[in-house]
Amino acid sequence: MCGWKQITIETLSGSNVSTSGLLGGSLSSIVDSTYPFEKILQQELLWCLSCMKYPSNDKSINHIKTLNEKILKYPNFIKCLKVRILEWIKQQPTNDWQYEVASNKQNLYPYPSFSAALQTHIRTLFKKPIAQILCALERLSATKTFFSINERARSKGNYEKLLEFWEQVYMDKKIVKIENMQNPKPDGYNMQAGSLLDLEFPFSLYFMNQIN
Repeated sequence: MCGWKQITIETLSGSNVSTSGLLGGSLSSIVDSTYPFEKILQQELLWCLSCMKYPSNDKSINHIKTLNEKILKYPNFIKCLKVRILEWIKQQPTNDWQYEVASNKQNLYPYPSFSAALQTHIRTLFKKPIAQILCALERLSATKTFFSINERARSKGNYEKLLEFWEQVYMDKKIVKIENMQNPKPDGYNMQAGSLLDLEFPFSLYFMNQIN
């Protein structure tokens, strides 16, 4: 074109996530810095909660609202999620994930930039174990118990051991297990009424079931 050099602008809109940061390092390091796990959780939490099909009543609606509001307010709960999910991620074949995105037109065309495509791929990868772990916790009525213990620890200051016990049981993959769970999808996990119980002792539903 009349001697002018042509360049391609990937997108006119800015991004607060560095493309170079997404291209360098492992997924574990990326979600520790460039694209924080906390941000991924914030973006995908509602979808993950939508994968659980509770009984159709007001109590279920209020329960989901509580989860959506409180999960992001408890850094120690988010930290627990992150630990288990990074363990799961490390077991997956993700060495060439950037190349997988770049070499597949279907991964690129829906998005305005390569950075957006990479971010979507990361969220898609992470939201699976997030939804599964949340479902496993909910089936044990353990999520709201965590919030309750935290609130009592803040006001009374003598519930740290219960928190430690909750985290210890949570890390037991034989109790909070996701390995054989089906892939998440909206309304994909049927939840029993027992999931809505407000239990004070960590994972008491699990221990009651063991006795029965």
